[in-house]
Amino acid sequence: MTGVSWGQYNHNRSWADIYGSGRKVDIYIKGNINYTFNLITSNYSATFKESLKPSGTKLVSQ
Repeated sequence: MTGVSWGQYNHNRSWADIYGSGRKVDIYIKGNINYTFNLITSNYSATFKESLKPSGTKLVSQ
């Protein structure tokens, strides 16, 4: 890809699902991505997910 591009993320909401008897959590972040590439604008809805579990006193990826 070549050319000028701009991007912006707009946060809508976030939430967490706890499972595994409270030993695991999925964290979700939802928003919109507005992206301009070579003067063509696109708008996408996106949800990102991170799955974590405790390890000592920290949360680590599953």
